Amino acid sequence: MPTLADVAERSGVSKSTASRVLNGLAQQFRISKPTVSLVEAAARELGYRPNYAAQALTSGRTKTIGLIGPIPDDDPWGRDFFAPIMAGISEQTRLSGFSLMLTPHNRDNMGLDPATTRQVEALVAPGFVMSPSFSGLDLEALAIPMALVTDPPVPSRHPIVTFDATPGVEAACHHLLELGHRRIAWIGLRYSRNIGDQKHVRKDDDQDGRRATLSRCLKSAGLELVDDITIQLPEQLDRDRARQLDRLAKDLLWERKRLGAATAFVCFNDIMACAAIRALGAMGLSTPGDTSVVGVDNLWGDLLDPALTTIDMHLSAIGRRAAEIAIHMADHPRKRDRWTHQREIIPSTLVTRNSTGPAPHKES
Repeated sequence: MPTLADVAERSGVSKSTASRVLNGLAQQFRISKPTVSLVEAAARELGYRPNYAAQALTSGRTKTIGLIGPIPDDDPWGRDFFAPIMAGISEQTRLSGFSLMLTPHNRDNMGLDPATTRQVEALVAPGFVMSPSFSGLDLEALAIPMALVTDPPVPSRHPIVTFDATPGVEAACHHLLELGHRRIAWIGLRYSRNIGDQKHVRKDDDQDGRRATLSRCLKSAGLELVDDITIQLPEQLDRDRARQLDRLAKDLLWERKRLGAATAFVCFNDIMACAAIRALGAMGLSTPGDTSVVGVDNLWGDLLDPALTTIDMHLSAIGRRAAEIAIHMADHPRKRDRWTHQREIIPSTLVTRNSTGPAPHKES
C-alpha cells in the first residue's frame, strides 16, 4: 500500500508539503499550483489513500465537521431551500481538508448521540433547530463549537451567517418601476406545522421584512402597494411538487379580481412566483406580456418557462461561510470566543430573466 512518503518521493517534495497538499492546505501554506498538481498526480498514479484513522490517532483530531440534517421528510420545500446551503458547506469542508458528517436528526436527539459528538470537532446547523420546542434539547449548552445558517427563532451565543433580502427587494422594485409598472402587488404565504403535540405558526419576520421593504420602496416613488395577497399553505405539504404548485395556483385563482388589479407581483419565494404565473396563465394573462412576476431564493427559476426573475439569496455562499467559521473554531480553540454572538449578513442581489417585462400600454 503506497504511503505519504511514496507520494512525496514521486513528486519530488518533502513529506510535509505532500501532506499539506493532500489535506487541502496548499493555499494556506502558499504552495504553488505546479507543486499541487505534481503531488495530486503522484497520489493518483500510486493510488494513495490517506489513513484518516491514523491521522486522528497521531494528532488527536478527527478533522470532521458535523452537519445537523436540517429538514425532516415532511417539508420538501425546506429541503429545496437548504440544498444549496448544504452544498456550500460540503464544498468548504472539502477545500479545507475536513470531512463532513451528516447527522440526520429526529425529534429526540437531533442526531447528537455520544458517538457522533466524539467524532466531530465542530457543528453547522440551521438556525431553527435552536428552538427547544423543536428539538427538545438545549443546544446552547453544547460544548462543541457550532455555527448557524439563518437566524434562530431564539437568541443564541453561536455565530450566525444569514441573508438579507432587503437589497434584492429594493432592486426588484426599481427594476419594475423602470419597466413602467405602477400597480405592483405582494404575494405571500403562511403556514403552520405540528411539532410533537403543539402547532407552530411560521415566524413571519422574513416575509414581513420583504413586504415592508417593497412598500417602503414604492412610497419613495410616490406609490402604494396595490395589494397584499396571502395564501395559506396546508399543514402537510405534498411531496409531489407539481401537484402542490397546482393547488397553490388554484388557491390564488380565488383571488382573481385582486390578481387582475396589478400588472406586477413580487412574491415571497420562487414557489409562490411559480404558482402566480400558473394562476395568471389560467386567467388568460401572459407573463411577461400582461404581467411581470419576481420570486425570491433563486433555487430553480432558470428552469421555468418563462425563466424567473428572482432575488438570489446566495445560499451556497452562506453555507461556505458558516463552514469556514466552524472550521476556524475547530482549528483555533483559544480564539473561539471571538465568534460569540457574531452575526454575518450576506446581501441579496436581483437576477433578471424573462418573467419581467415592460408594463402593458394601459399602464405606461
